[in-house]
Amino acid sequence: MKYLGGILMTGLLLFSCSDSGRKVGGPCQYETVEFKAIGLGWDDNKHQIFRFKSELNNQWYGLDSLDMLDHGLSVEDLRKDGQYKLVINEITEGSCVPFVIKDIELL
Repeated sequence: MKYLGGILMTGLLLFSCSDSGRKVGGPCQYETVEFKAIGLGWDDNKHQIFRFKSELNNQWYGLDSLDMLDHGLSVEDLRKDGQYKLVINEITEGSCVPFVIKDIELL
């Protein structure tokens, strides 16, 4: 019976961690924040994650290729030292996705 419990716990852990993390769910609350950001550049040469640094609080944000498509951006639109306006929903309560990019535009 101990072994069966271990299998059930492992299955539960795998099931609960299998979510991609892209959806906003759970009992969470967000607030909308708008700020200017500076492009820091790509994490690697495969153009998978582009990093931004907020001028508001020096926090870093990442934009992956799926987010780029969602906002109508291409690799050429994102450049190091570029000025951007970001509108995000930041989590204020709960344990969901820490932020969701609502809009991004090149200034």
